[in-house]
Amino acid sequence: MIVDLIQLAGRARRGGTEAVLHMVDYAFHEDTWNADLETVLRRIHSQWTPQVRQRMNELYGEALNAFLSYAGIEPHEPGFPGA
Repeated sequence: MIVDLIQLAGRARRGGTEAVLHMVDYAFHEDTWNADLETVLRRIHSQWTPQVRQRMNELYGEALNAFLSYAGIEPHEPGFPGA
């Protein structure tokens, strides 16, 4: 899911268009079900090995960092790309 969103935004940026993704499904924001986007991103990130985290950063850099920041994963946290 993360890669698909990054690729979607990347296509717009390569075409010279500003990319803003709007998550309109309430499930992305409703945290009582533990299926909100922030929780899902944190869960995925916590399962990545240091090697996977490094590779994801190499491939998706700035865009990945934006999604991780959205999920509240800050640069000082262990495993954050570039930390």
